[in-house]
Amino acid sequence: MAIFTSTFSASFSLEDFVGHGALQSILPSLVQEGWDDVPTLKMMSSQDMDAQKLTPQQRVLKIAHL
Repeated sequence: MAIFTSTFSASFSLEDFVGHGALQSILPSLVQEGWDDVPTLKMMSSQDMDAQKLTPQQRVLKIAHL
């Protein structure tokens, strides 16, 4: 089941994955820094989130998309 979910999520565009919430506002910055596809974004660690200066709300949204 996890393999299906991972494959399914990877088929979404990054814009569809982040939606229209708090992550949408930082999408250009994420793409510029190399977080330009769903599998890569899903690998973002706490240290990466610190480096991108994600707000607590953005962190929750990112984690909720795992």
